[in-house]
Amino acid sequence: MLNKISLSNLPLIPLISLITFTIIGLIYSLKFIKNQLFPNKKLKKQIINPPSDSILSLMKNTPLLYIKSLSKITGYNIYAKLENYLPFTSKDRMIKNIILTAEKNGKLNKDSIIYEGSSGNTGYSVAIISKILGYKCTIIIPDDCSNEKINLLKTTGCKIIITKQCPFSNFKDNYIRLAKKLSEKDPNGFYINQFFNKENYLTHYKETGPEIYNQLKGKIDCFISSAGTGGTITGISKFLKEKNPNCKIILSDINGSGMYNFIKEGVMFTKEESESNRKKERYYSIIEGIGNNFLNDNFNEAIIDESYKVSDNEALFMSKFIYENDGLFFGGSSSVNFVALYKMFLDKENNVVNSITKGANVVTVVYDSGIKYMSKLFNEENIKGNDIKNIEDIKL
Repeated sequence: MLNKISLSNLPLIPLISLITFTIIGLIYSLKFIKNQLFPNKKLKKQIINPPSDSILSLMKNTPLLYIKSLSKITGYNIYAKLENYLPFTSKDRMIKNIILTAEKNGKLNKDSIIYEGSSGNTGYSVAIISKILGYKCTIIIPDDCSNEKINLLKTTGCKIIITKQCPFSNFKDNYIRLAKKLSEKDPNGFYINQFFNKENYLTHYKETGPEIYNQLKGKIDCFISSAGTGGTITGISKFLKEKNPNCKIILSDINGSGMYNFIKEGVMFTKEESESNRKKERYYSIIEGIGNNFLNDNFNEAIIDESYKVSDNEALFMSKFIYENDGLFFGGSSSVNFVALYKMFLDKENNVVNSITKGANVVTVVYDSGIKYMSKLFNEENIKGNDIKNIEDIKL
């Protein structure tokens, strides 16, 4: 007959192994029972962000993406603040804050009609946020907006007025002036006034700037952005300069816009302009939403160290380059930032920016997707006619 097995009869090493596996099995059994009895506690640990009860609460905390292709070429650590990840457009933050501030100050009521003139993303943000909050709105846009943008605007049910594209100096037809004029005639009208409403830049001073600062733990050597109203570059520049006066702020600008010349020479004028031309055309660029030929209350407060002019062809090439190498497909107002960044890298003799050396953290902004500009920017004619074939073709 076999002897009865007891722990005392087992060798020491098998005994230790048996006890160890028994304890491990017991632990996993207890974990399984706990997860079955208290499943919500495990789920709570897995949730990064709690559910939101309003899409307005999602208009913040956009990601910061490392751009490998240009970082490798320049030696900088290049990051893109993806404002195109906001729910509707990169203008969501600003428009939400302008409307909510107006509500708080008693400037809006249930009968109010919101007016705004927009050649870029602002119009869509105004229209959809107004709709969410229960307001009617009228958007005035120039006739050179892309078809994709116009069709998107129509989905909101807002009233759309299309006027001819012309500079701010045209008091009769300019879309900004027309929006102001119509709002003043309407007893229920409220004018967003993105160019002169300081809630624009204050939004980026209070939100976007601190987000970038925290995402890089305060280590920011340079910030680059294009400008339309100037709200983004103004708010972010003021915040970053307060934190680090040595942080360089660079403006990217397009052909026909006077902003570059204003930074370089102190005069808001560009060589493409003449008195006769100013009556006809606003800019000599197909890129929408940026560039300007008049000063406003937002851009006036920007702290800018240097500026680079970018051509349409350079911008179109850079959109293609980043898309192919980094998987980001964005519009012209974003691609000019990366061209300006590359030109800064080439500008070795410039005492303003030569402190931006290898290993520096350089941040720029992506404003919107290239999908909105397929018919206007990224059509076959523009792509075939582009004389910029390689990044080395971009010169200072």
